[in-house]
Amino acid sequence: MSNVSFSQKEADRLMKIPGTQKGAVLRSHLAAIKNHAGEEGLAKIEKALVELGYPVTLQEVRATKEYPEAQTALISLLCQKLLGYTDADIFVQAVEASKLSFFSQLLMRTFTSLERVLKNAPHYWKKHVSIGDLECSEFNKKEKFAIIRLRNYKLHPVVCLSLAGYFVGMFRYVQPSANIKETKCIHKGDQYHEFKVTW
Repeated sequence: MSNVSFSQKEADRLMKIPGTQKGAVLRSHLAAIKNHAGEEGLAKIEKALVELGYPVTLQEVRATKEYPEAQTALISLLCQKLLGYTDADIFVQAVEASKLSFFSQLLMRTFTSLERVLKNAPHYWKKHVSIGDLECSEFNKKEKFAIIRLRNYKLHPVVCLSLAGYFVGMFRYVQPSANIKETKCIHKGDQYHEFKVTW
């Protein structure tokens, strides 16, 4: 279990960070909790969100409505605190969320090669998340790797695990052997998040 120190003060600080996400993205994260931890686990998270003053439930989330992007970090931290999630659990749950996400499914149905997915992912990111600039800085088909960068996106280190899981989950639609590693991180003093995808 991760060593999580979490409080109302931390929740308030997180939720003051500007930026929104479409409900479709948030819904996929909550649905993944239900799949991973069951109805009881999801109920614990939803109850804690109410107690912290930032209520949201799987049933009430609307796909096209905008919700705070920081809610993703808050939910992941609650999963660590209340459900005993490890870093690996956060990553795996994000992979699962990508499979449940309408955003991911639409992108994968439209673009059937990894190269085209990477080329069009920044456009789809902007349609669903109001903060951060996503780019594919390198695609090497011969050596089977790609470099993805996310600039202007700083919430909490726990979100790095979710981002990695979500991205690789999307890529596995078209390249099942895809793996991912974060090679740079804003929270470690770098200018952007950078992920290397290999297959």
